[in-house]
Parts: sequence; structure tokens; C-alpha cells
Amino acid sequence: MAAIGIVFGSLTLAVVFFVTALFFWLIGKFALKAEGGYGKYLELWGASQWISVLGGIITLLMIVSMNSVHAAPNGALAVLQNFNRLDTTHRILSSLNIFTIWQMVVVGIGLSKFAGKPSGTGIGAAMGLWVAWVLVSVFALAGLGM
Repeated sequence: MAAIGIVFGSLTLAVVFFVTALFFWLIGKFALKAEGGYGKYLELWGASQWISVLGGIITLLMIVSMNSVHAAPNGALAVLQNFNRLDTTHRILSSLNIFTIWQMVVVGIGLSKFAGKPSGTGIGAAMGLWVAWVLVSVFALAGLGM
């Protein structure tokens, strides 16, 4: 079971990585009218993943130091002792991770540079996609019990 979990976990991470870059490419190509190819968006998403790695390390340190699996650099720290993963407000708070927001700002700046647009345009597009993902993960996946 462990080997199957490792294999499918790795495949899932790879698929999510390429699909996320695809969404950014589609936004760049059609919404921002950028000329760059899909490979540039893979580079942008891959480089921004270092922020996510740093966030993961900080989260791990917070989990150990606060002795709670819900400890992370996000809004859920306000309700850490009473965190309920089934509560919609708590799920939204846990989505407000400072490293994820930082990562989306960096991706937005990259999108704007690829399209030759002001930084606010690219940041708005990246944050819009992130907000859409948060809404899907909080409301649609909650209906599935996740």
C-alpha cells in the first residue's frame, strides 16, 4: 500500500503541476493576450514553487512547535485551539496562507511581464484564479466531505 501511495501521490503531484501551469498559460494566452509558449508558464510556476517549499518548511516547524496539525501560517491561527475542518469559516481562514498569497503575487507579476501589461493586471488574474480555487475547495469539496 505504501508503494502504491507513493506512486499515485507522485503522479498526482505531477499532473497538478502541469495542469496548474496550463491554467496560467490559458489566462496568459486568451485573457492577457501574451505571446509566450506553455514552457514559459511551466518555468514561472516551477520557480514560484520555491515559495511553496519555504511555506511547507515553516508549516512543519509550526506544527511541531505548536503541537497541532492545524498550525500553519494562515488565518486559521486565530481559531487554532478550536479549529473545525467542517466549519466553512475555518476552511476559508485556512486558505488565507501568507505563502500562497505571496506565490500568487509572484506568478501574477510573471504573467504581467509575459503579456507586457501592468503588474496589477497579472496579479489580479493570478489572484482571481486563486480565489476561484479557494471557492471550489471550500464549498464544492465540502459537499464531498473533503
